[in-house]
Amino acid sequence: MPTKVNNIIAQAAQAKRKNWIKSLTILQNGLSEFSSDPQLLEALGDLHLFKNKNQKALQYYRQADKAAPHKESVLHKMANLHMLDFNFVAAKNCLEQIANPSSASIFKKAVCCIHLQVPDEATSLLESILDDPTNPEAVSFLLCEQYISLKKFAKAKEFIEILQKKYPHSNKVTFLLGYYLYCQKNGWRHTTTFCKRKKTASTIWATSKFWRKPPTESVCFRQRSTILEKLCDFRRSTPPFLNI
Repeated sequence: MPTKVNNIIAQAAQAKRKNWIKSLTILQNGLSEFSSDPQLLEALGDLHLFKNKNQKALQYYRQADKAAPHKESVLHKMANLHMLDFNFVAAKNCLEQIANPSSASIFKKAVCCIHLQVPDEATSLLESILDDPTNPEAVSFLLCEQYISLKKFAKAKEFIEILQKKYPHSNKVTFLLGYYLYCQKNGWRHTTTFCKRKKTASTIWATSKFWRKPPTESVCFRQRSTILEKLCDFRRSTPPFLNI
């Protein structure tokens, strides 16, 4: 039976791009033969996700999870869909059901904790996967930002120095340095409330070239703060470094 199910999924995958309806029919017919098969249910979720039918995809993923609980790939996909809806409580609950989570799942959980304003847990989760060589650079950047937010300035400074050597031309490092200097000089303020004017992430990163001048040059701190405010504004909708 597993072999036949795999063949059905392979046929559907082959037909998906050219004929989505045919792919759907193949999987639905397979489900009629193998009722509640978790692989077929997950494949149906993937198929609907391919067409951006997120709610329908979520329904199939829930059925797949019910048929075979705690499968990481299904729970991870469910968490992603919840995060797209900014339902970080539901996303975190999905990720917590994974028995042996991968670094990717732990990273997602940390992002949920940041949005749910649980910075200590977020920091602990990020620290636990920091040494994993498969991690993206976003882990280091996000952890450094958490150190700054929690006023752990010694750790933040150490991290920034490491990141400057590793990514000498990165605007993200420049942003962190500006954020660090701002919080050091003015104390903690909730950066998401600074600037009401919205900008795209790409435009914001372009402005961060302004921060490359050292503090001793004739650029006043007030001007630098204005740039930082604009850099921080997009955090309302997107966790820093997650999708950039």
